[in-house]
Amino acid sequence: TDTTTETGEPQVCNSMSRTVWYSFTPTETMSVRASTQGFTNIYRATGTSISDLQYMLCINSSSPSTFLAEVGQTYYIQVGSNGVGTIQVNLQQVFPPANDIFANAEVVTSLPFSATPDITDTSTEQGEFSYCYGMNKTVWYSFTPTESMVLRADALGSPINGNVNVYASNGPGLSGLQFVQCSGPSGSPAFLAEANVTYYLQVGPAFGETGTVRINLTQAIPPANDNFATPEAITALPFNGSVNITDAGLETNEPQNCSYMYKTVWYAFTPSETMTVRMDTQGSAIGANLNVYQP
Repeated sequence: TDTTTETGEPQVCNSMSRTVWYSFTPTETMSVRASTQGFTNIYRATGTSISDLQYMLCINSSSPSTFLAEVGQTYYIQVGSNGVGTIQVNLQQVFPPANDIFANAEVVTSLPFSATPDITDTSTEQGEFSYCYGMNKTVWYSFTPTESMVLRADALGSPINGNVNVYASNGPGLSGLQFVQCSGPSGSPAFLAEANVTYYLQVGPAFGETGTVRINLTQAIPPANDNFATPEAITALPFNGSVNITDAGLETNEPQNCSYMYKTVWYAFTPSETMTVRMDTQGSAIGANLNVYQP
């Protein structure tokens, strides 16, 4: 009731006119769940003053969250409200799946692969990023194909809305990841996985949900002309072709002009004389785009 805010006090997720502070420095690395009545913001100390706080996450009464607390690192918990009265704040150690941490990614050894981890007590770690979908709870999987193949990674069949982000490893740790693609609750396009390259799957919930999420990794069998190096040759005009692109994917550095396409196939045409040619995708069963290139 009688608390205030001070000069320079951060207001990240919610504007609070009354706040109190707690600090926590764990003696071992652990996952911590924070819950509250009111608003709570978690910060990581990078110095000794209030201006040295690095924002981590915010919590309200309807959405408790978990964060990875590293040994010896001080965390500040800002608790407050715009009302008056008593606020409850709770911190407890929880025990998420081992692959909550990138370094402990579960290795996928054979395909097809499916798993249903409970992400309720998972979190994100320092330096972890999430393309396409902002996820504050994640688990990690890795897969290294022994031959180049087309893969599909998705969260279809999840009891809650699930997301999957796919990265290729170009170096050690989180900083060595190169984004490949993302998959939302409705499914995923296929992607080309190169032999002996390790791919990491970052799996988590949409919309901050908790519970069990499903991850599926399967090999797809694409059309023969899925890749630029193996286009279908057009030998005579007029030409009309129909191809099922369900299992088609994208190659590394494949160009995307005019419209972004998650699945592509290739054709090649070398005229024997100079001519004007019209190309279109009329008659397609789904919306389709066509880009023309000259080597």
